[in-house]
Amino acid sequence: METTSAPMAVSVKAPGAFGTHDSLRHGLTSAKSDILPKHPLYYSEKNYSNMRDAMFLQVSRNTQGLHVPLRLQMERRLVSQVQRIPPLESSFIALDTLMGTHETIGVEDVFINHTPVMVDGRAIMEERLNLRL
Repeated sequence: METTSAPMAVSVKAPGAFGTHDSLRHGLTSAKSDILPKHPLYYSEKNYSNMRDAMFLQVSRNTQGLHVPLRLQMERRLVSQVQRIPPLESSFIALDTLMGTHETIGVEDVFINHTPVMVDGRAIMEERLNLRL
């Protein structure tokens, strides 16, 4: 008898500055949490928004025609390509507005890491525009 289970999650964390585990940033290590599979609802919740969007596009296709999901996907793709210059993070507020998530507060809004990173914006733009000599 063959049983199917959720894939096992193995976390690979980058070592700290001295090649050791950074407990302050990544929490205490536990062999049990690295071996056990995640909660069964984890995978359902992880794919919830993708499944909801796919169902919405399918229903809109069946009721209004093929042009509606094509137009919505085209608009989403276009607004997801608009970004700020490299040193600044893009908020993708236009994409949030199109998706209808600009009015909700989710886990990603509260617990996202907004640590500023020092980068050379000019070098990144030169590389992006193929101006590198």
